[in-house]
Parts: sequence; C-alpha cells; structure tokens
Amino acid sequence: MTAIVIGSSLLHGGVIAERKIHRIESQMADGPYDVVVIGNSMVGEGVDPDLLARALDRPVTAVSHGGAATAWYFLALKNFILAADATAPDAVVLCFRDSVLTDPTYRTLGPYAPAVAALSSSHEPVLEELAWRPARGPVRSELFRRWAIYRDGITLHSLVDTHVRSVSAALTGVEEPEVRRALARELAEDRMIPELGADESSPRRAPAPRFDEVVGSSLLPRILDLARSRGVILVLVRYRKRRAAAGTPLPEDLVRYNHDLDRWAREHGVPLLDFSSEDRIALRHFAAGDHLSAEGRARFTELLAERLAPILPARGDD
Repeated sequence: MTAIVIGSSLLHGGVIAERKIHRIESQMADGPYDVVVIGNSMVGEGVDPDLLARALDRPVTAVSHGGAATAWYFLALKNFILAADATAPDAVVLCFRDSVLTDPTYRTLGPYAPAVAALSSSHEPVLEELAWRPARGPVRSELFRRWAIYRDGITLHSLVDTHVRSVSAALTGVEEPEVRRALARELAEDRMIPELGADESSPRRAPAPRFDEVVGSSLLPRILDLARSRGVILVLVRYRKRRAAAGTPLPEDLVRYNHDLDRWAREHGVPLLDFSSEDRIALRHFAAGDHLSAEGRARFTELLAERLAPILPARGDD
C-alpha cells in the first residue's frame, strides 16, 4: 500500500537522467505500491511524500526528473511502474496544467531529450509516431534512429550541469541535494521561459487547441489504456496556478479546453480532481512562478490526500 510521486527538479541531461533511472529502478524494487502520482517540478516542489503517506495511511515514495511531460510520464508508466514484471499499483494520479496532456511532442527535444530517451526501450512505436517524428521531422527522425552519435550528442550539456552542481557544492560547503533544489528554484520554468511568466492573455502564449481535435493523436488515451490493461485507476489532477490565486481570469481558449477535457474524463470514467479554483491555496502559498512554498506544499498535499482517499480502494481489496 504505497504511493509513488513522479515530479521534476528542472535540471536536465543524460547523466542526471541515467542516475534517475537507477533511482526509479531501486524504488520499484522496494514495492509493491498502491498509488503513483505523476507530475513535473510542480509535484517535486508541491507534494510532501511523508505527509501524503501519513494522510493516506499508505507508504509514499517520490520519483522526480526535471521538465517531465506526457512523453516522460507515458514511458515511466509503461517501462517501469506498469511494466509486465512489476506489481501494478491501485491508482495512477497524473498531475497537469493547461493543455499539456494532449501535446505529445512537448518537452521531447533539446535539453529534455535525454530524460525521455533514458526511459525508452529500443523500440517505442507509439512515441515515434505521436511525439518524436512530429517534433523532429522525417529527416531528423532518421538521423536519430540510425546514428547514435547524433542521438547521444545532445547529452553533452549534462556534463556541464553535473560539474556546475558539484563545484557549487564544493565551494559553498552545501550538500549537493540542497544545491540541486536551490538551482531548481532559481532555474524554474517561469523564470527561464518568459512566456510562462507572462499573463495568460499575453499573445506570446499559444492558444490551447480544441480538445476534441487533438485528444485522439495524444498520449492521454494511450495512458488510460495502459492503466486499465493492468487494472489501475487513472486519476487526473489539475494544478492551481499562481494567476488563479491572484484572481486573473482564465483565457477563453483554456476555459473551452478544460470544459471539453472534463467532459472526456466523465465519459471515460476518469476521476478528475480540479484544484484550479481551490481557494484554500492562496497567493501566499506560492514561491517562484507556479511552484509552491513549504507552507503551500503542506497545504496542497493535505488537500490532495483529502480528495484522493475516497477514490482509492479500501486497503486489502483486490
């Protein structure tokens, strides 16, 4: 009876990704688990595994990687958490914001590519069709497939990342995990990508697509099929963002998208826990960007446990 929290720390690269794989494998070996909570740095900064464990009366472990998005979630589930030789959990809790659930190409290239590649098997036809080929284009896809030196060259930047953290720890006398968390806060998405820090109505923000037009070619139904093939409940969790806490109205395209996603979830029997209007998460609970402070982390974890508990099967049930 355990929960896994998959989040992220916003530090990327092949070396870090490989270390993360070993950590996931080690944690899976410590299973079986009841619940898997999947997210990005919002989960890494916003969910307290120990508190969630106490609230649910189920052991919880946190598995995180920087910049995780739906391609990473899909692979983590298929190749690790829900792998054929793994004991399936009772539920998978997938945390998200905006329209990322239906964008399979999001964060699969550039500095995010090593993390996705590290979770991949030698043959990933679903990712190739829905994520990699559309994102890379046909020529680059063939280069990635045929030339290892082209595919792996992108991981070189991770060496710089690793040395920066090691040197920072040596110079400051601070343990490397603390350096990693500090860098994650300073290099948070909202600080590094101006569009994420802009007002939602800013023309720099790409409009949300029409949900019904993109869901069929997204990884969302594949994740649902994967979960149900193992008898696992899929639970969707929509984050509360800083702008919502500040009273900024949601753009009409996101209102429409959320409405259609909510309808899809109901039609497919998928519980969707919407925290976007949760007034008990106030502006004071946020740190950098949409990341929560320590107080906010405790608050969100308590609220998540409160709404998640009734969905989970009773302990001891098959």
